[in-house]
Amino acid sequence: MSAISTIVGHLCSDPEMRQIGANTACSFRVAVNTSSKDKNNNYVSNFYDCTIFGKRSERFYSRAQKGSGVTVCGEVAAVEYTAKDGTLRTGLRMNVDHAEVQSKMKDKEAAPPAAANFSADDLDF
Repeated sequence: MSAISTIVGHLCSDPEMRQIGANTACSFRVAVNTSSKDKNNNYVSNFYDCTIFGKRSERFYSRAQKGSGVTVCGEVAAVEYTAKDGTLRTGLRMNVDHAEVQSKMKDKEAAPPAAANFSADDLDF
């Protein structure tokens, strides 16, 4: 089962770019704080494994790095996987339709974050 969602969080690590045939794909992991707290009174986070494709992936990759604030929209699905310790776990995976970098950390002299957002030409509709 999957759902279209928007999440706002921070990148857990630098995004990774790869080539798939003639297309490019950028994979990244987003941590999203929830309003729930654990027994130590720390906020609980959800983690999303995300992938964005094509020209959008190249633009995202050039602007994002570990710790960047991001807003991403796309189809979220729960997926089961076997962890390194052999246990069966469930994770969240998002096929990203739209992504924005909220803060740019690579170049402190860069334009404000609003200038780093995608243009209307990037929209599919």
